Amino acid sequence: MTLPTTKKVLLFLVEGPSDAAALEHVMQQLLNPAKIRFHALRADITAMRQPAGRSIKTTVNGVVRKFVKEYHLRPQDIAMVAHLMDTDGTFVPPSAVHGDSSVQGFRYTETDITGPTAKAVLDRNSTKARQMLTLAGMTQTYSKIPYQALFCSRNLEHVLHNISRECTPEEKMALSDQFHDRFAASPQDFLRFISTVPPAVPVDDFTSSWQYISAPDSLHSLQRNCNLHILLRRLTG
Repeated sequence: MTLPTTKKVLLFLVEGPSDAAALEHVMQQLLNPAKIRFHALRADITAMRQPAGRSIKTTVNGVVRKFVKEYHLRPQDIAMVAHLMDTDGTFVPPSAVHGDSSVQGFRYTETDITGPTAKAVLDRNSTKARQMLTLAGMTQTYSKIPYQALFCSRNLEHVLHNISRECTPEEKMALSDQFHDRFAASPQDFLRFISTVPPAVPVDDFTSSWQYISAPDSLHSLQRNCNLHILLRRLTG
């Protein structure tokens, strides 16, 4: 896997606009001459139950197809799709899940998840884990465009800033601006940062990285981990 020699598009799918704000510029500097495009899904599609008759693969294929059509591209204009997903502790054992009726949404630490009920967390984790692992095994998306599933644990703020709690949208954008300013002019420093353990997972291939993050009875998906470096090291040779 190497960088395309022509100005093909490397499409990164991310959950929110703050993810794109943090990474798009430094990725463009690092992966030039490819055209880097970030598309914010504005939702965690892996945590959502898919409509009847559809799978998570179908949903992702639809996202890529819409992007290609909307920007008047051809499938052959896309070198690959890299899908960066938050783990949100989805692979932790039930012993790390708690319920507290006073909690709104989910509350995270590096050792546990608390929701309004334990069942709400367990149900979300079951759906999200199944769909993330399905995407981890996917190698092509719409019109046979190469596809690679990647993860940030617990999320991008945790990976980039070592903040494990949930941040507000405003905090996320402020952190993204800080990260952009830190690495905008030094893409090789970014590559060294994202390749250092942590935040990098302590393995060097995609299969092992997914086995590591989803290891039974582990807290890896709540801890600070990311496999983006594997893709970047392969692309930059």
